[in-house]
Amino acid sequence: MPDYGLKVFNGDNKLILDSTEGFPTFIKTAGGTLGTVTSNAVNYPSGVTIGDLFFVRLPGNGFVAEKFYSGTGARQLYTTYTGSQQWLKADRTTSNVANHTNGYGLNVFDGTGTAESDLLFSTNATTALDIAAAGTWNFTSGETELIHNVPAQWSQTDHYVLINGSVYSEDSTNILGSPVPIIFKLGFEFNYNNNALTNITLQGSIETNGNGGVSFGGVGSLFSSFMIVRLRS
Repeated sequence: MPDYGLKVFNGDNKLILDSTEGFPTFIKTAGGTLGTVTSNAVNYPSGVTIGDLFFVRLPGNGFVAEKFYSGTGARQLYTTYTGSQQWLKADRTTSNVANHTNGYGLNVFDGTGTAESDLLFSTNATTALDIAAAGTWNFTSGETELIHNVPAQWSQTDHYVLINGSVYSEDSTNILGSPVPIIFKLGFEFNYNNNALTNITLQGSIETNGNGGVSFGGVGSLFSSFMIVRLRS
């Protein structure tokens, strides 16, 4: 007996949706604008907890990463962009599109039913996310920078970076009996030209006394996953 369902391919003939696999798509489930930046720090929005897929967009040039969290106080981001940043929380389509039966459009289910819990894809989702880039940093090779260049046709589209896995930390160590400040940085630099996003640089470095470029390769293995998404509203 043949299988029934829906397969969707992109322009490069790569499969992006196959209902027989049973994998839901990725959508925005919450979002907004962050609060006031004070001393390069801004609090996480309420409702975002550890384990949520949390993304941030800088509307102008600047760096962003999660500020090191010791387990007490408010969780914060570190950023050099002091204007209003935007954020979103992402989750799978399944059980997150309560209005999927309203109006007209296309719903794709997993074959077990037509409830919200069976939903793999829906045009009734208010916002959809495209994964623009995803991968893993490998600093054992001494790699300290990766650049995601934004094609011109997407330069006016809102791009968000996954904060999970990023970190910014300030500490100090003793060298020859004197304290030396150390900045541990693993995050994202947004770069614009004439209000068009040209690239997002994935930065990793240890800086001492303001001198960057010290490779992570000298301090053992360090892996971190990253993701950049485009928001379609």
